[in-house]
Amino acid sequence: MKILFVLPMAEKYTGSPAAPLGAISLCTFLNRRGHEAWICDRMMNHLDLKEELTLRRPDIVGISTVSALGLEDAVFIASMAREHGAHVVAGGPVASMMPESMLHNRIGDIVSIGEGEISWLHIIEYYEGKRKIEDVGSAAYLKDGKMVTNRRAPFLDLAELGVLDWSLVPVAKYFETFYGCKNGLHVYASKGCPGSCTFCYNPYFHLCRQRLRPIDDVIAELKMLHDGYDMRAAYFADECFGTGRAWLKEFCEKLRDSGLDIKWGCQTRADIFSREDYDLMYSVGCRWVFIGIETGSPRMQKTVCKGLDLDAAAASVNAAYDAGLNTVTAFIIALPGEKTEDFKQTVDFAKKIRTSQYQFNFYLPFARSAMYNNLPDYEKLHARTFDLKREARAFSLYKVLKNYSEIPNRDLKVVRAFFLWQSFWAKGSADGKEQEHSFAVKTVTDAVKGLFGHGVIYFFSEAFAAAYQFLSVFVNRYFFPLILKKYDLK
Repeated sequence: MKILFVLPMAEKYTGSPAAPLGAISLCTFLNRRGHEAWICDRMMNHLDLKEELTLRRPDIVGISTVSALGLEDAVFIASMAREHGAHVVAGGPVASMMPESMLHNRIGDIVSIGEGEISWLHIIEYYEGKRKIEDVGSAAYLKDGKMVTNRRAPFLDLAELGVLDWSLVPVAKYFETFYGCKNGLHVYASKGCPGSCTFCYNPYFHLCRQRLRPIDDVIAELKMLHDGYDMRAAYFADECFGTGRAWLKEFCEKLRDSGLDIKWGCQTRADIFSREDYDLMYSVGCRWVFIGIETGSPRMQKTVCKGLDLDAAAASVNAAYDAGLNTVTAFIIALPGEKTEDFKQTVDFAKKIRTSQYQFNFYLPFARSAMYNNLPDYEKLHARTFDLKREARAFSLYKVLKNYSEIPNRDLKVVRAFFLWQSFWAKGSADGKEQEHSFAVKTVTDAVKGLFGHGVIYFFSEAFAAAYQFLSVFVNRYFFPLILKKYDLK
């Protein structure tokens, strides 16, 4: 069958769109099994959908919902697809988290929940008349006006994927600059995460399972992107890069043996690697690492089921920084049940680590996460998912949309502004060389690219939004000295 995967345009989006790894994987998988699949990314060109539908004449249009910001455009895509006689299937993180809304808003006739490869084979067989709808794995659909959810399809053995077919997308348009390393792309070496953090949708999406691609396939893909498309940097978008020191050693040794000269970075847990590991990573091109701490409170570590030993986590962050890596250390504030004492412990933890950049994000309720399901206003939140405009407006890590903690809103904003401002002007390294204000340079570069991401029509609105955010951080950083004193911040 012919399948066109469409990625909705996300309004008010800033920064450079990352390569659609999920769609590339699905298309690669389906094409190698005799189907014809293509990708239309409206973040790159939002005017080509009608042309693509007319040219491709797909039997099925798959709408990949990566962000809630694209929900309104997803409705338009579904309508256009049906006008061209195509079936419509929704998938991706957002569709998986709120399948009822996808179905009732007619974004999909079927929703593929979680990982899509095996589910999509079933969906194609259903539309070919070879399988009953009840036998389509990981499918949600309406029956007599009510949603029916089938049992999950089995996970794909990632060895079956091989090297992904990057010719499906205009690779160079996705190039980003990561800490002075140009021509960078997002790639992945694994799917899923073994963690069970209550604030995260991953336990529902990947069922707390992490699966690895063969290292040889990953290296071969990196080499193909380097030699064929001039990729010079790779950001591993894995939920948790690496499963342990033995795997990391094998990966680094094979990367060194390949002779491939690229810079790279990843995101991982703070309790996996030591200074020796970070030194090894640096020796084969690693230049940045994202580490999620989430909270510096031992009590809240248990509450969110992150389970970090905070002393060991601090040592790991410091070891990565001392090894020469740009370290991005992330926290979530305004967590449900978080008390002032917990917040102070998080601030104290942040003050004692050595890091290139702090990220303080406000808690965002992710549908289908364990924490979301236990919120006091769960019914209200669930009802909101059916209103796509409201849901899109609520999808922000940079505003206190609803404070479920006991900490005053202004305290949250002031402390966040303090660490963001400190990060903005901090020194860092760019391609192995120390650089003044490296985060400031990256932030401004990303903002400028984002301003032109959708063309001139969005320039002024996004420029205003960026200026407003900068002013908000400045005001909160310098106009509330008593709050800063309360948390011993200078």
